[in-house]
Amino acid sequence: MIKKGLPYIFCSLAVICLILETLAFPATIQRNRGRFDHERDLADNSQIYLAYRGEYSENILVKSWNGSRWSAPIAVRDALSDLAPAICRFNDTVHLAYKGRNSNKVFIREFRGNAWSSEVQLGDARTSDSPSLAVYQNRLYVAYKGVTSTNIYVREFNGRSWSPEVKVPNSESSTGPAIAAGRGELYVAYRGENSTRVYLRSFDGRSWSSESRLPDARSSTSPAISFYKKELYILYRGESKKDIFWRKWDGNRWTDERTVGDAETSAPPSVFRLQGRLYLAYKGGSSDKVYVRVFDGNNWTSEQQIPEVRSIDTPAIG
Repeated sequence: MIKKGLPYIFCSLAVICLILETLAFPATIQRNRGRFDHERDLADNSQIYLAYRGEYSENILVKSWNGSRWSAPIAVRDALSDLAPAICRFNDTVHLAYKGRNSNKVFIREFRGNAWSSEVQLGDARTSDSPSLAVYQNRLYVAYKGVTSTNIYVREFNGRSWSPEVKVPNSESSTGPAIAAGRGELYVAYRGENSTRVYLRSFDGRSWSSESRLPDARSSTSPAISFYKKELYILYRGESKKDIFWRKWDGNRWTDERTVGDAETSAPPSVFRLQGRLYLAYKGGSSDKVYVRVFDGNNWTSEQQIPEVRSIDTPAIG
């Protein structure tokens, strides 16, 4: 559990599951040339889902990847949002969470192989930013910030029903939080209230740790987090630059801040672990194009554009 006052505290979240390499690139592209290896990442033959808001639309669109090609984008019926959605797989079901258009309500939908369920309101949950999803101890968790307050809240889904709203103690943020599970705990990362500092907390199934600050890290947007090879990775946009920075935490200390090559973004990044590699997806710094990079434990690949996908937010993948 992360303790307050430790010098190298852990950090930050993230939405969204991430743009799995396979993206419409020829199957012959090889990772050792800075590209992607489709067969390696899709060895389990699972579908990959990409959820995003259109470039000039508030409709949420979803595409799926079956290991050889992307499907055509499909608008999730009546799913409208003015912010980025979150997507996550739980018990062989794909879950989509999003803030309503011109509304602070949070909605959930499920995809069970051939169709999306009707829109279901998440109790009395209200948020002014994008929610985040993660699986922990065989339960689906959603995290979000409040509307009339900057408090961070979580709820859990056991496969049948959602729990009441629970406040993360003494955690406040001006943007949406990010969550990820690893080392037997659930981690939440967030930007401070009226601050560009980045903070983290962990939940062991019983109680939350005290707030920890990521040393020397400042961001103008929400961070993203994921576990990779038993280490916690955090990625975030700079405070005054569009550069994307990354760090990792081994349970004792944080590495120094490093940039992801020449990657730039105008929105929060998204990160996702799959089949032994870490995937980073992000919207361009000066365009609505969406890009992906892959990390093999040592280096990030070069930037690859996802064909025919444009979004005003960072897409979610899972």
